[in-house]
Amino acid sequence: MEQIKISLKKEQIEFIRNHSKFGFKDRSSLIRKAVEVLKENIESDNLKTSAKILSEIYSNDDRTKEWINDSNKSWPDDN
Repeated sequence: MEQIKISLKKEQIEFIRNHSKFGFKDRSSLIRKAVEVLKENIESDNLKTSAKILSEIYSNDDRTKEWINDSNKSWPDDN
C-alpha cells in the first residue's frame, strides 16, 4: 500500500488514536474505512443529483415523455 503524509487537527488525531474503541485494528484501517464511506456518500449524492435533474427534464419536456412512452411500447413483454 502507498503511504501519504496528511495534516489533521488535534481532535481528529485523538479520534484516530482511539481506533480500537471503534473496532479497528490500527489507525490506517480506520482512515481507509472513513475514506471509503466518504467516497460512497459522494457518489450516492451525485447519483441523487443526476436523478433529480433527469426527473425535472422528464416532467417538463413533453417530447421526452413521448420518446420514453414509445420506447416502453416496443420493450419486450415477459408474459
